[in-house]
Formats: sequence, structure tokens, C-alpha cells
Amino acid sequence: MAIDWTKASSKARQRIINREAQRMRNRENQRKGEIGEDHALRALKQLGCHELDSIETGFRRGRDKGGNLIMIPKAKVAGDIRGIFYHKGFGISVLAEVKSRATETRDGMPVLSHSDLETHQWEKLLRHRKYNAIAVIVWVSKKGVIVLPPGVPGWHKGRRLRWDDAQQYRIIDLKSMLTN
Repeated sequence: MAIDWTKASSKARQRIINREAQRMRNRENQRKGEIGEDHALRALKQLGCHELDSIETGFRRGRDKGGNLIMIPKAKVAGDIRGIFYHKGFGISVLAEVKSRATETRDGMPVLSHSDLETHQWEKLLRHRKYNAIAVIVWVSKKGVIVLPPGVPGWHKGRRLRWDDAQQYRIIDLKSMLTN
């Protein structure tokens, strides 16, 4: 349906422009998320994970405060990827939360804020660890992919983790995540 711009008020035109801009941002974020998840799947496979599956989130349509149409998750899911790590004859559950972020410091260093993971995501990762399963954060940035444990020292609420600082906590062998 074509819009007759000559009959639309300036407020209506601005709402339409804002709605389309938001729709384009949403599409771009979804595309980045899908690319990040593909990189995360490859990284987890290289670490020896098997049976990797993306955890799909169902969405419903809703409206934001400005009246723009948005997609709202139906439920808070346990993570982004589930898999199995085979060790000493046993399959150990792996739960991964994937974060694709372009945020960087003034010097161009990628950073990941503690708040980039929502409270329920932290809770699910830590609960998974409580049962001696493997829980990881897969951070995808312009510098590459890094797999981290959820308990990086000094990284807590209100703090950001710099890419170069995260390197010392990089998981290079999932066996290191096992408690026994």
C-alpha cells in the first residue's frame, strides 16, 4: 500500500520514518546475531563439542512505547547453544550463551559489559555449572571469537571486560571446565 506523503502530517511522517529505521536496525541486529552464532558453533566444535543445537526463541508481535511494532521473546531460554562434550566415556552437557558485540573503547578495543548478559542468562549458566556441566560465554567481535567461563575474575555488575584482558581466561580445552 503506497503512502500519500502529501496528506500525512509531519508527526505521522516522522513516525513512519522512525518505524522503518527501527525495522532496519532490528534486521541488522538479527543478521549479526545469526553470523555470531555460526562463529560460535564453529568455535565450540573446535573445542570438541558434539550434537550442537541452537536454542530457538519463539517470538510474538508487540508494540514499544512509541507504538512501533516489535518482536518480543515468548520465554526466557536457557542459552543460545546446547551441546555434548564427550569425556572418559560420558557425555557432559554444554550450555553456551553467545554475545556478538561491536562495542569498543576509544582505542578500538572490543569490550563486553557484564550487563550484556541478562540476569536470567547468568542464572542459567551458573546453575548449569552447579551440576558439574559445562557453561561458557562465546564472545564474537571484530577481533575474532573467544570462549570464556562465566566466572571471569573482576568481571561483575557494572564492569566491562576488554578483549585483550579476556585472553588470559580463554578456554582452550573444555576438560579444564570439569570439576573432577
